[in-house]
Amino acid sequence: MKVLLMTGSHPRHLYLALVLKQAGFLSGLIIEERGGLIPSPPSGLSKQDHQNYLRHFTGRARAEKDYFGENDSNGFPDVPVLKVARSVLNSDQVSEWIKQLNCQVVLTYGVHKIENRLLEDFPKYAWNIHGGLSPWYKGCITLFWPFYFLQPNWAGMTVHYLSARLDGGDIIHHSVPELAYGDGIHDVAAKVVIQVAEDLVKILAQLKGGKDFPGQKQRSNGKLFVGKDWRPQHLRLIYNTFNDDLVDHYLDGRLGQSEPPLINTINENGKGLRMKSNILITTIGRRVTLTKIFKKELNQHGGKLIVTDHSPLAPALYQADGYYLTPRVDAPDYLATLLKICRTENIRVVIPLLETAFPLLTEQRIKLEKAGIYLLLSDLAVIKTCQDKYKLYQYFKNNQIPTPLTFLPGQLKKHKFPLLIKPRCGQG
Repeated sequence: MKVLLMTGSHPRHLYLALVLKQAGFLSGLIIEERGGLIPSPPSGLSKQDHQNYLRHFTGRARAEKDYFGENDSNGFPDVPVLKVARSVLNSDQVSEWIKQLNCQVVLTYGVHKIENRLLEDFPKYAWNIHGGLSPWYKGCITLFWPFYFLQPNWAGMTVHYLSARLDGGDIIHHSVPELAYGDGIHDVAAKVVIQVAEDLVKILAQLKGGKDFPGQKQRSNGKLFVGKDWRPQHLRLIYNTFNDDLVDHYLDGRLGQSEPPLINTINENGKGLRMKSNILITTIGRRVTLTKIFKKELNQHGGKLIVTDHSPLAPALYQADGYYLTPRVDAPDYLATLLKICRTENIRVVIPLLETAFPLLTEQRIKLEKAGIYLLLSDLAVIKTCQDKYKLYQYFKNNQIPTPLTFLPGQLKKHKFPLLIKPRCGQG
């Protein structure tokens, strides 16, 4: 399967080309020469805005170097390469060059808008890798705007069919990075490029194997941002109000929670799941076998098992993909600690094992769900019934479920051995 990539000349663009080449999916490369990573500040800015402008774009250049290295547009000796200026991107020269390659897939990333006259020559599988989550963030500078609107977790990328509508084609896949404490705006932008490159290789492998990708219609108009929407003064919120620590605020739950409904082609059910969703099991204790089974199954599907306990002597801690020591379940900061772990590790499901923690956690179910976390636990009424052996006995009896005769102290007038005495409430 031959794949053509039309991309820009910045390190992030060439990184994607390099990943495709290493995976054996790059048959041709068109590079549109882009401007420098550090543009000159506009005249007339205040001292604050001038400093923010330089901080922002020097930070971008530094992040691209740190994450993507010194990628060189001349570093593809075994791949046909055509370098073009923006003025000839949609020219007859480019059209003829593409026709001669005769590729089955055309990808665009980081180039200016492809005109209809060129789109008509593209094969069935012609996709754009858009640096924003469509349909909510379309157009220009769309990895910036989620931060400005206090939604750093909405900073992602979209693989969609090319169309005459800018960033408006049917969606194949959304990619989002795993956010971590200390991530700045440019860290997130770089991490999502790495994520979409990884995802794209998997999608192309599935396409090569015969899977079709019809795409999903964009069911919301969202917002189409244009270049003039952005001004240097917008940087005040990023650097002066928050000091580029919006991700930390999000992970601490101080920005509120709103999760994007993502389309995920790589998962079997096709949509609605976030990449690399992980499971957290609390108070893991000595459950070594359980830990190994969960870890094995999750790892096979790209996920991780994270576990917690309050004691470093709990042996199952050291069988998981990661572990955290937490306060005891009756500590006032226990729930806040769990939420912080969930956000750091991109946890989507929490499975509690300590029965005494069940009421506490189920009462906080709404708070967890607002953070995009599913609590695998019955509701409070069910828990209270199951934790009280006599109430459970009455429930079974009332619903004609066979169960041993059960008595409270003082109710047993005549007895016949064997008898089993257990605390009314408790575990084990």
